[in-house]
Amino acid sequence: MVVYPPRQRTLVFCTAFSGPSTQPWASWNVRYRRWLDAIATSHLHYDQILIVDDGSPTLPNWPGTAVMTHLGTQRPAERVVIFHFPDNLGRSAVFEYPGWFRSFTFAATYAKRYGFEKIIHIESDAFLVSQRIQEFCNSVEDDWVTFLGPRHGYPEAAIQIMVGEGLRRFYEIALRPYSDFAGKPIEMALPFTRVEHQFTGDRYGEYLPYVPADADWTTQIYPPNASSDEYYWWMAPRGSDGSKTTYQKETGSELRHTGLGYLAFMATLSVHLSCRAYFEIGTGSGNTLKAFRCDSVCIDPHFLVSQDVLQGRRRAHFFQMTSDEFFEHNDLKTYLPCGFDIAFLDGLHHFEVLLRDFINTEQCCHDRSTMLVHDCLPLNERMTERVMRIDEAEDPSTRDAWTGDVWRLLPILKKFRPDLRVQQFDCGPTGLVVCTRLDPKSSILSQNYHNIVHEFSKLSLADFSLKRLWHLFPTIDTRKLSCRPTDIPGVLFGRTES
Repeated sequence: MVVYPPRQRTLVFCTAFSGPSTQPWASWNVRYRRWLDAIATSHLHYDQILIVDDGSPTLPNWPGTAVMTHLGTQRPAERVVIFHFPDNLGRSAVFEYPGWFRSFTFAATYAKRYGFEKIIHIESDAFLVSQRIQEFCNSVEDDWVTFLGPRHGYPEAAIQIMVGEGLRRFYEIALRPYSDFAGKPIEMALPFTRVEHQFTGDRYGEYLPYVPADADWTTQIYPPNASSDEYYWWMAPRGSDGSKTTYQKETGSELRHTGLGYLAFMATLSVHLSCRAYFEIGTGSGNTLKAFRCDSVCIDPHFLVSQDVLQGRRRAHFFQMTSDEFFEHNDLKTYLPCGFDIAFLDGLHHFEVLLRDFINTEQCCHDRSTMLVHDCLPLNERMTERVMRIDEAEDPSTRDAWTGDVWRLLPILKKFRPDLRVQQFDCGPTGLVVCTRLDPKSSILSQNYHNIVHEFSKLSLADFSLKRLWHLFPTIDTRKLSCRPTDIPGVLFGRTES
């Protein structure tokens, strides 16, 4: 018989401020109601929810919610409590946060007064997306736990669990003056006892218009996503009609990539296509290589790898040279004698170079090989210029993206290689094209290479049009596909209907 430990009396809390009506997304009935709904529909165990308000000009009139301005002797009976400070201390800068600090440490005072044994801090723009991270929070019995935020490399202060020794440390922090922390990043000042790396999450709201389907947690949600029901897909009710999943994605008039980030999707492919041999052109810092823990061959004229990319793989060959130099002096089959399972092409962003890379790589394929081509679905014409240029007037989330003119590969394949199965995946930031049914004996592209380059170098994106480019091949919804990853082989190779 399994004996479970008694559940600690648990308080969930967030800090709050509902500002002017010019920010409706931050209002009580939008931002904070959604946060409450997310907790109520989760698997999180808690006894009470506390919202600590930093002097908002108005307060909500929610049924079943207690509003307090001072602490009494008895804990409020309501499930949700709003504690309101009459004055607003606010936050004047990134490292100047007197209002947040007062609200944050007040939770320790509240918990100690009313006998809570565990505190789970989840900011109002932070969410526990997956059931597994919710159940993890339930399981923590001792520690001050947070999660690693990959974007900045910091522990994530927006989600914390304090219990046992961790709660004792929190009480000590609450007794210290704000001056001890002013001007410092709070993430580095709090005495966490454990920073978890096992869960997938980030400050996605700072750089993505969506939350990836494999996310366990997320934070930093800003307009326009803050008011979008679609953004909070994990809170949507699950269908129970047994209807078939549809992966085909409609691309509307507004062209944007709303699926999984390409690195996350590549990691999914690695597992569900049983990748044993991986080849890539354009390794850079090694983030793509890390998705594939198998024998690998990597080409890059200037490697920038500063992380552990070996990860237990038996063989990894690195060639610091251009792809043309590699194929001129090497046979890829020398290193991958059975051919590659997955290849990733992300070299020089000139279409004639990518075409050569495609031709040379295909010669080392087998009948189940998958070729991934990056950057073929740009968002605007600036991205497609042959020399990288940043437009400061452009949206900050896209101004650094550069695809060059490799988009031309898509109409080339459409015209000359109808035998291939080509699909476009909605992976940010600039798309991911997946080619299967490859043929190592095909010589159509190589025999016509010079004529193809001559013909398509004259093709402008303005004449061809972005919309036509985006509709050239089927576009797959990677969010839906990632929910049923066992369907990936069928979708890619056409063994089942998608």
